[in-house]
Amino acid sequence: MTKKMQYIILWFGFFCAISAPAATKFKPAQDYLVVFSGVHLYEKIPSDEKILHYLLGKEKELPKIEKSDHTLKQGDQVQEFSKEDGKYTEIACQKSSNGAQYDWSLMRDWLCVKVISPDASNVGETGWLHRSGAISKDAPDGVKLTLYIQHLPPFTKCESGKPEGVGVEIVKQTCGAACEVVCKDNWKEVIDTLSRRKNSGLFFISLIGDNRTAAYSAIPVLKTSYALFTLEKNKEKYPNESKSALKDALKNGRMEAYGPSGTYSHFELFARGLDPLWERTPFYHTTADIINALETGEIDVVYSNSNVMRYYKELKTQIIQTDQKGVPYYIGISKETHEEIIGWLKGVIKANKAAIDQLLQRADLTTLSQ
Repeated sequence: MTKKMQYIILWFGFFCAISAPAATKFKPAQDYLVVFSGVHLYEKIPSDEKILHYLLGKEKELPKIEKSDHTLKQGDQVQEFSKEDGKYTEIACQKSSNGAQYDWSLMRDWLCVKVISPDASNVGETGWLHRSGAISKDAPDGVKLTLYIQHLPPFTKCESGKPEGVGVEIVKQTCGAACEVVCKDNWKEVIDTLSRRKNSGLFFISLIGDNRTAAYSAIPVLKTSYALFTLEKNKEKYPNESKSALKDALKNGRMEAYGPSGTYSHFELFARGLDPLWERTPFYHTTADIINALETGEIDVVYSNSNVMRYYKELKTQIIQTDQKGVPYYIGISKETHEEIIGWLKGVIKANKAAIDQLLQRADLTTLSQ
């Protein structure tokens, strides 16, 4: 083949390459959850600046515009229509019936969607939804989160190393396949891990002691309480609110705490309130240890989470004194995790509030709104 022929072939290939149509960029349909109730589906994208100000909380009243007859409620599921080259092809997403398009440079804050919740009164309805009212069901960029738990029923259970309990159900409901739940006995090791590993977290925690520094961001999920318990047979030794009897039990080593480090941090505050000179002592980590200590008379009084002690009905304990009520329990996320991931997790938890409350009520636990 002559050099001239080679040049002709090269130029022909170059011409074909630059003249070929560019590949179409296709974005498939994506599912979203409505974050709060009262969100409107608009028939057309509002162009009035006052509407955007209203959505941002800068205007008290919503200007009169075209909107659908229905509003969406928290937890409703909608599906954003697919796009080609950044534009919706669905007729309902176009500015007019003749196919005229919106100015797509202004479209970043709006989603063209169809309601797909089976129980929604307006299922199948299409319209425009402002992005501030919805959160994607899928984690950004397909990120996977690792969330650690310990055996602390009824919240979380790790019998035979298998994650169970209402906390695990809540994570499955909100986070789905994006979250992996892992049982871990050594809570201190988990906290150390969070300080250097992104996309990881733990639940449930109260924001006290080491938990304040370990978790970059804490997402409230439920409420709990702490109290002092004794066996029914010891009830006479510890009358309700008897400070002197409780102080003697603390001084003589007959009062201890049971639970994770957060429980012990609450116990420290209570103990120093009884006796400012009290010195920190070891506490019970396992259920078998605390049951044995109470039944053998090694201790008389245990400070613990009220829901945890109520779970162990075989102990037949009674509350001597309630220390703290309405303490929030959180999912804690490591400092190394990107803010976008934390924001997504907060959004899906908020969007699933009704489902979370149902799970908590079924387990006889206290919701955040109670």
